[in-house]
Amino acid sequence: MNAVSFIVETLRREKAFLVATGPLTNVARAVMVDPGIIRNVEGAIVMGGAFGLTRYGKGNVTPSAEYNFYVDPEAAKIVIRSGVEPRIVSLDVTQDPRARLLKDYIDEIRRIGSRASELVYRILRNPIEKHSYFELHDAIALSTLVDPEVVRFKRFHISIDTCWERGRSRVVSDPREADGAAYVSYDLNAVRFFEILRRSLR
Repeated sequence: MNAVSFIVETLRREKAFLVATGPLTNVARAVMVDPGIIRNVEGAIVMGGAFGLTRYGKGNVTPSAEYNFYVDPEAAKIVIRSGVEPRIVSLDVTQDPRARLLKDYIDEIRRIGSRASELVYRILRNPIEKHSYFELHDAIALSTLVDPEVVRFKRFHISIDTCWERGRSRVVSDPREADGAAYVSYDLNAVRFFEILRRSLR
């Protein structure tokens, strides 16, 4: 079964929580197959966007676009228009320097001594040596499932650009100009995030 069929069949059968850490292509295609599945979405977390709500909320593909929304802005627009009102963990918090994995911290992770910590160390050692840090976008998004206090959200009407500024995500004041509403990240508790990361690697 492919991803779209799995999402559709699961949400036709039962309620579920969606977590998307990549482009929203499969979720959008599932909504297009059966818009009624949104009724069974208990909640959704999306890693994506750069809304400029903090000084770190700048694009990582273009000056205004984050990768996941840039790759498939049409899908992001479809999901927002579906009415699901996701919690969006954006670059506004994931690019916060307080949440960067630095060399000292990756060494601390290795000292945990588990198979998981050793795997993370081996994967991230070279990127950190090359760039001096590593940003944990997806891990921060997933951590909000474990501890809702890691990231703070506020409800906004938002718009996703599919044309001139491909992938640009922005807050709009007039709901008539929006694709829909979402809870967008604007603050991060880095201490709580790293506590979750350590616990998960033991």
